[in-house]
Amino acid sequence: MKLSDQQLEIVESEEKYILVKAGAGAGKTEVLVNRIIRLLEKEPKLSIKDFAIITFTNNSTAEMKSRLLGAMFKKLHSTKDPVQKERFHYEMELIGRVQISTIHKFCNAILKFAGPFRFENKVYSPEFHISTTNINKVISVVLSQWMEELSQGSHPLLEIMPPHQIRRQIEYFYNQLRSKGIDIQEVVEKTDQALMWMQTDQKSNIKRTLKELVLRLDEEYRKQKVGRIDVDDLLEFTYLALKGFPRLLNQVKSLYKYIFVDEFQDTSFYQTEIIKLICGGSNSPSLFAVGDVKQSIYQFRGADLNSYQGFERWINDRGKVYHLRTNYRSRGEIVEFVNSIFLRLERNSKKPHVVYEPIEPYQTAKEQISHVVKWIPSHELGEKQAVAFFLQEVDPGTYNKYTILFRTNKSMLEYEQKLNQVGIPTKILGGGDFFKRPEIRYVFHILNWIMAPDDLIRKNEVLGIPWVNFDHEKLERLYKELKRVIPIYSVAQILEEIFKNKDLNIRGYLQHYNQIQTRANLEKLKELTRTKFIGEKIGLIEYVQWLGSMIQHNQDEEQAEILEEFNAVQLTTIHNAKGLEFDHVILVELERGLDHDLLNPTILFHPETGIEFSFRRYLEPTTITSDKYHERLAQYKEEYLAEETRILYVALTRAKQTLYLVGDRNAQRTKNKITYLSWILGNL
Repeated sequence: MKLSDQQLEIVESEEKYILVKAGAGAGKTEVLVNRIIRLLEKEPKLSIKDFAIITFTNNSTAEMKSRLLGAMFKKLHSTKDPVQKERFHYEMELIGRVQISTIHKFCNAILKFAGPFRFENKVYSPEFHISTTNINKVISVVLSQWMEELSQGSHPLLEIMPPHQIRRQIEYFYNQLRSKGIDIQEVVEKTDQALMWMQTDQKSNIKRTLKELVLRLDEEYRKQKVGRIDVDDLLEFTYLALKGFPRLLNQVKSLYKYIFVDEFQDTSFYQTEIIKLICGGSNSPSLFAVGDVKQSIYQFRGADLNSYQGFERWINDRGKVYHLRTNYRSRGEIVEFVNSIFLRLERNSKKPHVVYEPIEPYQTAKEQISHVVKWIPSHELGEKQAVAFFLQEVDPGTYNKYTILFRTNKSMLEYEQKLNQVGIPTKILGGGDFFKRPEIRYVFHILNWIMAPDDLIRKNEVLGIPWVNFDHEKLERLYKELKRVIPIYSVAQILEEIFKNKDLNIRGYLQHYNQIQTRANLEKLKELTRTKFIGEKIGLIEYVQWLGSMIQHNQDEEQAEILEEFNAVQLTTIHNAKGLEFDHVILVELERGLDHDLLNPTILFHPETGIEFSFRRYLEPTTITSDKYHERLAQYKEEYLAEETRILYVALTRAKQTLYLVGDRNAQRTKNKITYLSWILGNL
């Protein structure tokens, strides 16, 4: 791709501090890669080792390395200077050892470089393992202790809701605090200050108890983490270490001459401050960051727009902010359609708060928008059936050019099963919920039954598996085969025996029904088992307990990546599609209501008064609400819905050739129901 004048200006800029505000499809990665190559060309003594390149995901890291290698290879073969040829050949060999990584891996490298330290009440050692503490186990301990202390006495919280609801609300609130980097001590202090001015009543008792439970949860969580840290700790500890130890900060500054950060709009408070510490002051590396506030869609992971906006001002004071508005990805008709939606939302005072900078089409629209942005009507068939019928009509040789986008993982499995039933192969891009998949549960049921073959409940669970299909004789033959190998095989080998069993014929079954993703997930389970328990002589009983725990607690794990070039329709969430592009995008669930529980959390943190709450009494229509809850809720709703508009923007701008919208645009709708469809309608 030939760089535009606008892109070339950024690539050749002499500014030390640069922020590029790049709209969807504006070629930001191309600009970023070309600037790195340009700097290497301009400075003979500069090496790729002098760069730290920070990406948002592991997939982005792999893509960045690939793009850099491609650019270096091109430079190697285009130059006639033998010195330059030798130089770029050497730089290509270094790529594998260069600091190109996510912010978490970057922070991990800094902490290992820092060595053991104690700062305030935090302790770190490079010997700590990075792992996720089971929050379910921690909250069970805390609530059990709390209820034991109550003995037979009552409590205002228990009069309002049962323990399992208290558990769910506290856990959600605590996870939100941690993901946003809100210090628990600040929550406690603000709540205590507010309590000083409150009279002693039911509301104050509930507020005080919520504070105590959150504090206990945090203390128990940290106690359980002795000798290990989680990914959120990596950011917090790095920030504290760089801020508290000037010598360490200067050492980190000396390691790099240039810092590049992609997707800066999705950084958290800690991430932003880490970059500002390293790149601020004297003897600091130059900074090149890319971001687009319209694509900030990770508040649930701690992305902080206030920090980003403060960072933009910080860059303005020291360097220059550039704009890339031309969209090179999508047809002009799609760009016009997207602009029309968001300019209308920006003008409508009753809609979410939207500040929109229009994107410019690279190619002028040549057709009517309705010829490129099309509807798949669902009023008669339902969405899944409508999508299946539509895809049955396309050329099977082009399945891999179609991608279905989902707001969440929740219904992706249902679509996958529906499409597989009608013979359409599918594969999932970057989806989570690995341990929620039915094939993983099927394997668990088989292993669980093997340990107690006479247990009727376990046996019936296995009989209902599609691979068995209530065939008792097949099950008996399977048991005889497995009984022979269980005493001498490892768990991974036992899994392979199940997968290749002739009676079950799992691999043949999955191939016949085009269940590519299911087969890949089973192979991943086997490899995950092999690598996780390597060197450990774990027995089948312990393994089944482990697998059952992973399933029960829905331990976060990505589904298997399908590396082979299968001609299959792709399924992915909007979040996982960010940064990607597809020929034909099918956007489903447009009528999914956004005014659900997430829009009305029962516990919120108010920056002035601490914990605020609104609880509906169990089995009663009444609620009990703290004084400042509605004030904080109004702000929260505005932030939440504003992010939903950005998620919609990301979804609509993934399509290159055609955008398909699934839904019934003519149906009677509930007034004021908030949906993507209600934001889109009126633009075709």
